[in-house]
Amino acid sequence: MTWTVTPEPYYSPAASALWRAYYTEVSDRWYLLHEGRRTDPDELEREIAARTGAELAPPSGQLLLARYDGRPAGTAGVRLLDTATAELTRVFLHQELRGRGGAV
Repeated sequence: MTWTVTPEPYYSPAASALWRAYYTEVSDRWYLLHEGRRTDPDELEREIAARTGAELAPPSGQLLLARYDGRPAGTAGVRLLDTATAELTRVFLHQELRGRGGAV
């Protein structure tokens, strides 16, 4: 099994599916810890629609998509804040693929 990482449009179907998985995991973790419940589906849809990822389009940003054996597995976004500073965002890897060498 091999890993590949390539630039990906933030609006691609693979990127959108990974963003949904990322947001669901993070949101559910918070709600389960603080309110004992999972994220409300309507709230999830509102938040996903409000955060499109457009800031990760060139020239001021880039979304990178990791694939494990050709299957979309995770993302990392880089957003330029100024000429000397960048922000790493939307860092996510499907839970079942963690620990398989994707960060090496």
